[in-house]
Amino acid sequence: AMMAAGMADALRAAGHMPAEPLEIVFPRERRARDSITNLGVIAAMVSDAVAAAIGQGAMPLVLQGNCTHAVGPAGGVARACGAAGIAWFDAHGDMHTLRTTSTGLIGGMPFAVALGWEFDDWREAAGLARPVAAEAAALIGTSDLDPEEEGALAAHPIARLDAAQMGGDAGSRTAALLAPRAAAAPGWYLHIDLDVAGPEAVPGQLTNAPHWPSGSALAASVA
Repeated sequence: AMMAAGMADALRAAGHMPAEPLEIVFPRERRARDSITNLGVIAAMVSDAVAAAIGQGAMPLVLQGNCTHAVGPAGGVARACGAAGIAWFDAHGDMHTLRTTSTGLIGGMPFAVALGWEFDDWREAAGLARPVAAEAAALIGTSDLDPEEEGALAAHPIARLDAAQMGGDAGSRTAALLAPRAAAAPGWYLHIDLDVAGPEAVPGQLTNAPHWPSGSALAASVA
């Protein structure tokens, strides 16, 4: 949908040179019975493409169907750069494990997977041989965390900037949050779940959160 809406043309208009899009297609003959194995196969394919793009001096832009596919790009960054940090923009934490989830929703777990808290086989298939260090991780724009995720953030040194804190100084606050952590990983993956922008900017979502930053504050924070 993003490509059909003219994303490549918008990138060119902004002075960039987008390459021909590469579509990651999961072959039916490689499907297994369980979702985690399947997600690991997809993550490996995405990781290969991301690592190759970085190796060619390009910046990979990965358009994902949902947050479960974030593990692959993080792995590609780690393979190309030696290790990966993550700046995770999301209205939700996606930090659940099988022990903390009350719904069993796998889409609520990918950040935890990248951090090494669950499903090592999925993470390792993605090329994240070493989990992302908590010191090289940030959660930005959130407003809808479960108590278990709040507990995880309290127990680990993950940087945090909630949606309610992203006012007119969101850019400077984000820079101050991330600058001390920049050296914690040689490469960083910027993850943006579109629900962080709120239902007015991105209508039709299934995961709307109670609060969201203004468009200008969000853009400044991402920048």
